[in-house]
Amino acid sequence: MTEIRVDWGDTDRADVVYYPNYFHYFNIAENELFRSTGRTRKALMEQYRIRFPRREVFCQFHRPALWDDLLEIHTVVQEVREKAYRLGFEVFRKGEPKPLATGRIVTVCLDLDSQQPRARKIPEEIVRLLRGDVRGH
Repeated sequence: MTEIRVDWGDTDRADVVYYPNYFHYFNIAENELFRSTGRTRKALMEQYRIRFPRREVFCQFHRPALWDDLLEIHTVVQEVREKAYRLGFEVFRKGEPKPLATGRIVTVCLDLDSQQPRARKIPEEIVRLLRGDVRGH
């Protein structure tokens, strides 16, 4: 679980979180998910000379998040395939039981050492982290 305080700059004129910022929040939550294993996504990408571009992003909005709300973002590893993984997200206002938004991202593992960047098998260490240590945070 990742907590984020909604900053004024994340909102529109009505003090409602501007919708693309949810994808930024998902990215922060993904980074924190890796960090919770004792490794950072950045260090893993540098070690294995890979990148993790997005293949798919989705967000469904249920209720607005507002300026200065404290948000809880719950992240779940939904699927790990050979060259991609899918994370699911639920965004809650702290202390409330119903989500404000739900979403997912599908991320592909991209090889930086080939002539043309192309999808490659996710390194086994990262697969283990995703399937074990970080599931359900």
